[in-house]
Amino acid sequence: MKFAICIVLAACALSASSEKIRYDGYTVKRITPQNLEQLATLHNLEAVGAKFWHEPSAVGRHADVLLPPHLQGDILQNMQTTGMKIEEFVEDVQKLIDEESSGSAAAEGRIALDKYATLEQINEFLVEQNRLHPNITEVFSIGKSFEGRDLNVLKISRGGPTKGAIWLDANIHAREWITSAVAINTINELLNGERQGWTEDFDWYILTVFNPDGLVYTKTTDRMWRKTR
Repeated sequence: MKFAICIVLAACALSASSEKIRYDGYTVKRITPQNLEQLATLHNLEAVGAKFWHEPSAVGRHADVLLPPHLQGDILQNMQTTGMKIEEFVEDVQKLIDEESSGSAAAEGRIALDKYATLEQINEFLVEQNRLHPNITEVFSIGKSFEGRDLNVLKISRGGPTKGAIWLDANIHAREWITSAVAINTINELLNGERQGWTEDFDWYILTVFNPDGLVYTKTTDRMWRKTR
């Protein structure tokens, strides 16, 4: 009986962990510290539940801070009282996520260069480019992620004399989907677009997703996740 209860509880926990985290009521403030004390206060926000979209780095330089509802009252008011410059950056974070999701690539089907792709679509894109350009491209894995996913690199080389190499990696931080989109569009330009001449003098090595576990987690569970798994 106890064993059966444990199985049920484990299944419930697994189901709960797979649900998408929502950010209803969250906002992003652009906050600029005016002195070192304010800068330290800004850094301490992370310990009470804030997340930085743009890290606080120096006096006079703004930070973009994702704030849960419980930090938008007294704490924010106290910061304003001390003279910090606070501006509205994103009023409704969940609305922004919903709009982004509706404009992302479909879960199935081919990649679209103007939309955010899934990890599966990105890997299929690499294989497709290798199929279309077999003489100048190679796809290979440089290792595995913690959860066992391949770290796939596309090499573009026209051969010839020894030449310089350019390394490009993207999606180190899981939630920064724009970086893998830039890498994908770079590949497309180098192989199919107006930048094919850039492959004459350099070999290119492009790791489109440095953090595949984190990227998948942002797609399935927590859009604001930044780390690996």
